[in-house]
Amino acid sequence: MGNFDRLQRHVAKGDLRIVNVEAIPRSVSTAFCRALNETADPSVYVNEPFNRMRHDIDEASGHVLDASLPLLDSADRQVVVITKNMARNISSDNSRRWTEISSGFAWSVRDPLVQIGSLLTRVANDIIVAPGADKISKQEVGPYIKQASDFLESSGVSSGFSKTSWADIGQHYRDTDNHEASIVVDGGELTTDSRTILGSACLKLGLGFSEAMVSDWGNGYVNANGGYSTSLADTENGWIKHAVSSTGIVPVEHTPITLAELPAALQDHITQVAVPTYEEMTGMSYNYPS
Repeated sequence: MGNFDRLQRHVAKGDLRIVNVEAIPRSVSTAFCRALNETADPSVYVNEPFNRMRHDIDEASGHVLDASLPLLDSADRQVVVITKNMARNISSDNSRRWTEISSGFAWSVRDPLVQIGSLLTRVANDIIVAPGADKISKQEVGPYIKQASDFLESSGVSSGFSKTSWADIGQHYRDTDNHEASIVVDGGELTTDSRTILGSACLKLGLGFSEAMVSDWGNGYVNANGGYSTSLADTENGWIKHAVSSTGIVPVEHTPITLAELPAALQDHITQVAVPTYEEMTGMSYNYPS
């Protein structure tokens, strides 16, 4: 029996309940999942069982089982397993199969020009300094925007700005029939109105809301994605260090990058893919910053 079949069996028996989050990068998704992991029920958060090195559903299921079964052995009731994956790292078929075994699921997005500005900064650090570095700030990223944009557009097996995950998350969202059990969470709104957003998410996802979700995190997580650098601890890796070292949702203000600052190809991706997808998923009209 494969790992996915084993996972399905535990879900069918009621031992495990999966709450899945599918995200675009730099959408505050790690903090969102850490907050959900403060539910009063026995729970574990498994970060990116599907990742850039692992796309197989049996491998991903194995990581989820390894993280959850020890907790199941010590708990006297059902264990909630919170899983989060970047949309580009999970195929449409696997997204559908994972959603089918999930009792609730969330889509983590963010203002496209805020997200792209943050993503370009992180990529610039990776390719100019070192993987996982955090030396170049958003205010300093200007000279490296073209190089970072080229990397996002096409590198390795990626093409067409697939690293932004907008095309994939939009497709997976459209392919999902059961939107009654799902919620779209805007990372910007999460940081500015965390109690309201988390309360709404818990209602949709069938989780008990706890004040600890907002500002008193005590539970850890299991990171199944080693990322680009295996030499850095999670608390040192610029991609996730703030979310994993925090003890609660931190209000932050991020100025969106403007289209005029970006290469033409990235502008087209934002206006033709990212913004329409954001508007479709959130139901909000997007106002471009000037």
